[in-house]
Amino acid sequence: MSFTKLPPSFWGYALETTTKLLNIAPSKTVPQTPYEIWHDNPASYKYLRVWGSPVYVKRLVGDKLDSKSSCAGSSDI
Repeated sequence: MSFTKLPPSFWGYALETTTKLLNIAPSKTVPQTPYEIWHDNPASYKYLRVWGSPVYVKRLVGDKLDSKSSCAGSSDI
Protein backbone atom coordinates (compact mmCIF):
# COMPACT_ATOMS: atom_id res chain seq x y z
CA MET A 1 0.00 0.00 0.00
CA SER A 2 2.82 2.43 0.71
CA PHE A 3 4.06 2.17 -2.89
CA THR A 4 0.71 3.21 -4.38
CA LYS A 5 0.41 6.43 -2.35
CA LEU A 6 -3.25 5.63 -1.72
CA PRO A 7 -5.01 6.44 1.56
CA PRO A 8 -5.64 3.73 4.20
CA SER A 9 -9.30 3.60 3.17
CA PHE A 10 -8.21 1.45 0.20
CA TRP A 11 -7.07 -1.48 2.40
CA GLY A 12 -10.37 -3.30 1.81
CA TYR A 13 -9.95 -3.05 -1.95
CA ALA A 14 -6.36 -4.27 -1.64
CA LEU A 15 -7.49 -7.34 0.29
CA GLU A 16 -10.26 -8.05 -2.23
CA THR A 17 -7.76 -7.82 -5.09
CA THR A 18 -5.31 -10.10 -3.29
CA THR A 19 -8.04 -12.70 -2.78
CA LYS A 20 -8.97 -12.62 -6.46
CA LEU A 21 -5.33 -12.97 -7.49
CA LEU A 22 -4.81 -15.94 -5.19
CA ASN A 23 -7.90 -17.63 -6.65
CA ILE A 24 -6.56 -17.42 -10.22
CA ALA A 25 -2.90 -18.13 -9.43
CA PRO A 26 -1.58 -21.57 -10.44
CA SER A 27 -0.01 -23.88 -7.87
CA LYS A 28 2.57 -26.66 -8.08
CA THR A 29 0.65 -28.93 -5.70
CA VAL A 30 -2.86 -28.64 -7.20
CA PRO A 31 -3.42 -29.08 -10.96
CA GLN A 32 -6.31 -26.57 -11.07
CA THR A 33 -6.76 -23.10 -9.64
CA PRO A 34 -9.68 -22.44 -7.26
CA TYR A 35 -11.30 -20.38 -10.04
CA GLU A 36 -11.15 -23.34 -12.45
CA ILE A 37 -12.69 -25.65 -9.86
CA TRP A 38 -15.60 -23.29 -9.17
CA HIS A 39 -16.29 -22.18 -12.75
CA ASP A 40 -15.18 -25.23 -14.79
CA ASN A 41 -13.05 -23.10 -17.10
CA PRO A 42 -9.67 -21.36 -16.79
CA ALA A 43 -9.49 -17.74 -15.65
CA SER A 44 -8.69 -14.97 -18.09
CA TYR A 45 -5.60 -12.93 -17.28
CA LYS A 46 -6.13 -10.24 -19.92
CA TYR A 47 -7.96 -7.88 -17.57
CA LEU A 48 -5.17 -7.78 -14.95
CA ARG A 49 -3.62 -4.38 -14.35
CA VAL A 50 -1.21 -2.91 -11.82
CA TRP A 51 -3.19 -2.32 -8.62
CA GLY A 52 -3.64 1.36 -7.81
CA SER A 53 -2.97 2.56 -11.34
CA PRO A 54 -5.31 5.19 -12.83
CA VAL A 55 -8.26 3.93 -14.88
CA TYR A 56 -9.84 5.96 -17.67
CA VAL A 57 -13.40 5.31 -18.83
CA LYS A 58 -14.46 6.31 -22.34
CA ARG A 59 -17.56 8.50 -22.39
CA LEU A 60 -20.17 7.12 -24.75
CA VAL A 61 -22.37 10.22 -24.84
CA GLY A 62 -21.26 13.81 -24.61
CA ASP A 63 -20.94 17.13 -26.35
CA LYS A 64 -18.40 17.77 -29.07
CA LEU A 65 -16.14 19.82 -26.84
CA ASP A 66 -16.28 17.54 -23.79
CA SER A 67 -13.34 15.37 -22.81
CA LYS A 68 -13.38 11.93 -24.47
CA SER A 69 -12.64 10.13 -21.19
CA SER A 70 -12.58 10.70 -17.45
CA CYS A 71 -10.45 9.28 -14.65
CA ALA A 72 -12.50 6.79 -12.63
CA GLY A 73 -9.99 6.13 -9.86
CA SER A 74 -7.76 3.13 -9.33
CA SER A 75 -8.19 -0.26 -10.92
CA ASP A 76 -10.03 -3.17 -9.35
CA ILE A 77 -9.81 -6.71 -10.78
